[in-house]
Amino acid sequence: MDDSPAVLNARALRRQQLAAYQYAKLTPPDLSAAALAARDVASSQALEPGGSIEQAITEGLRAQGRDPEAAKSEVERLRKAAQQIDQHATPLVDSGEDQPLCHPHHAMILATQRQRLEGLVNYGLPEFASAFSWLSNKVTLSTLQTGELNARTFKAPYAQDSQPQYWILFDPVFFDFFYQLSNAFASAIDMDGLDEFGNRYAMGDQTAGVDKAIHWGDAAPVEMVFKMLRAFVAFGFAPPDIVPYDERIFALAETLRNQVALFVLAHEYAHIIRGDMDKHASHLAPWQAEINADIFGFRMSNAVLTMEGAPAKVRKVGINLFFCGLMLVELTRRALDIGEKQRVADLLPRQAPSATDSHPAALSRLCFLDDEFSQHFPPDQVRGSAFLTNLFMEITTQFWLRIEPEFLDLHSQGVRAKSVWNGSIGLEQGKT
Repeated sequence: MDDSPAVLNARALRRQQLAAYQYAKLTPPDLSAAALAARDVASSQALEPGGSIEQAITEGLRAQGRDPEAAKSEVERLRKAAQQIDQHATPLVDSGEDQPLCHPHHAMILATQRQRLEGLVNYGLPEFASAFSWLSNKVTLSTLQTGELNARTFKAPYAQDSQPQYWILFDPVFFDFFYQLSNAFASAIDMDGLDEFGNRYAMGDQTAGVDKAIHWGDAAPVEMVFKMLRAFVAFGFAPPDIVPYDERIFALAETLRNQVALFVLAHEYAHIIRGDMDKHASHLAPWQAEINADIFGFRMSNAVLTMEGAPAKVRKVGINLFFCGLMLVELTRRALDIGEKQRVADLLPRQAPSATDSHPAALSRLCFLDDEFSQHFPPDQVRGSAFLTNLFMEITTQFWLRIEPEFLDLHSQGVRAKSVWNGSIGLEQGKT
């Protein structure tokens, strides 16, 4: 039997992943190349005129007493969305790792973000260069069902303290969620207004409001966010359908979701670099360790974006989206479980955190990072970044004002947040 570190690592990770699927009462997917290709073919056939999807929609419309001809336009909408995904999909590159329970696209996204972070070794910053040199070949990136829009870092249970190995594991829904949320936010942003009023605000014009950089002429982004949150929080699944978007927003949406993945991965690396993993798994870190990992993770992601030539004011937009997404999930949980109106401001804690508290509220974490940004950049860049933070907060607020009544209605019908969305699913390090 091959008991090399690589084989032990793959075997232990697979046990953990299978245990997570079992706990969540889900069947582990077949993510082999043959199975994925077969599903792609089946999906294409289902979307053809007269295919199984059109038939199912037609039957549903008839049952509701509606015009079955409307099925054709609905299928065309789905077909357009599928074509957009295919058009912009990055060709898969074999990572060379045995990852039977990690979707190849997810593995590629994570590998890309790792390469961006490892580029800091050659950037000339000692604190990053030494850290990533030490971590070379010691970190496995993959996915794990956790019920959280986040990642977790574990010490591999088979590894010895003298030769540690780490796992950074993202819930698979993380990628679907922020794909759709980035499309929704990008669709709500008026780029012309952002350029004009964002620049005016950066130059000191306090009358330049973020409302001039938002357009609500299309109800599609609001509907997208509602369906996405309902699917994830109420039912624990990915959105039931895909939604086409204006091609003009693709570049912004892609930037947002890539920055989200970069920051979250940098945050998890920060837990390892700072020594947090010597005391506990990352998701059990006390609140101060979480804030410190946020700050160090931001410094790493900021350094990457600086290296890549991104303007200072936009280096935190992915972080804004990440925490706004967590806020929307928390608001949805509360609406379904409590059934009372909530506002974004209600997410701020009413008392200071204690030393034993873990994972501060998303809004608190975003405020800490705004303060961190303000300490390291000149005033015009701070104001430019603040305009973007305010813009994302206003979009979050407006999304929630429009969809909250729907979730309060679901509460009145007895719908509650899926149990896994009330916290983690409970898989701890070494439990296989």
